[in-house]
Amino acid sequence: APAVVCTENLIRARPAITDSRSAGLLCPQNENLLFAMRPSQQQWPPRCGSRRACFPGRLYNKTGKSRMARVMSGTNLFSREAWDRNANIYETIRTMPFNAQLASGSLSEARFKHYITQDAHYLIGFGRALTLAAAKAPDPERVVQFAKAAEGALVVERALHGSFFKQYGITPQVFAQTPLSPACHHYVSYLLATAYAEPYEVLLGALLPCFWIYAEVGHDIHTRAAAANPYQAWIDTYAGDDFHAAVQAVIAATDVAAAGVAASLNARMHAAFTRAAQLEWMFWDSAFRLETWPV
Repeated sequence: APAVVCTENLIRARPAITDSRSAGLLCPQNENLLFAMRPSQQQWPPRCGSRRACFPGRLYNKTGKSRMARVMSGTNLFSREAWDRNANIYETIRTMPFNAQLASGSLSEARFKHYITQDAHYLIGFGRALTLAAAKAPDPERVVQFAKAAEGALVVERALHGSFFKQYGITPQVFAQTPLSPACHHYVSYLLATAYAEPYEVLLGALLPCFWIYAEVGHDIHTRAAAANPYQAWIDTYAGDDFHAAVQAVIAATDVAAAGVAASLNARMHAAFTRAAQLEWMFWDSAFRLETWPV
């Protein structure tokens, strides 16, 4: 599959999963226009003429009916139901103090420093979970897809975080000596436990919220960010075209995995999605509170 290439934002964000054969994209300029991607037929990513490009929150049109359903035999997609079930969690995350102050530029350096350090720790564990997703993937294309995603997670840790680490004087030694916060430890432990103990489908349910919620939060903050925001590099990354295209591919991969599974397995996928969404909130909240181990 062709690689996702960002021409406007060279910072890599959450690892890009770039298998486009099952990805569908809706152009924000026309909510009824489906890009059913075929590597031999379509340009990737599509040129929508928009800085924010196609993002997951607009995967569904105003009627609520998925345009991707035409590609997937008219089935009800896991992704739509999962997002609808957890929309209240996303709204709580979107409006929480950490993200409100990140958008306004008033977030304290101490809180952002805590967040960026813990996020770097998190991405290492996230990368390991993606590696296990590759190992459990049912076909070679998905093996490659998630193996590249795992590599991307570590590239992120060295790129975006590295620039902030330099700015804040966080040396490799300081980073190594900073323990995972309770929330970060909980989230990473949950993903790795799921990766080891659960089947491929449930693991994708647990991995998806990290991609999707970051894309939505990044877009939302980008639309209301204050001028000369000290955290503009972070905002631009998660509102960027390359990241949103990657999220579309993750959603598509999860929907493919969920198609036709037993009701019991579908329920476990939904439970994993909800728990990971809750842990996303806990992670941001812990940074705002400058969380450390109480004992």
